[in-house]
Amino acid sequence: MNGELTDKYVERETLLDEDLRKDLISIAVEKHIPVETGYTLCADDFYEGQF
Repeated sequence: MNGELTDKYVERETLLDEDLRKDLISIAVEKHIPVETGYTLCADDFYEGQF
């Protein structure tokens, strides 16, 4: 259950391989898909709320 329902904040470490990141950006550029990179990822209720 998500934080709004359980009153808890859960932080999970996320890691992305640097070579994979570069490959994904290259593919997006090739296909003229707008892309930006950053240091954070937010997914509110992505898995925990699916039950």
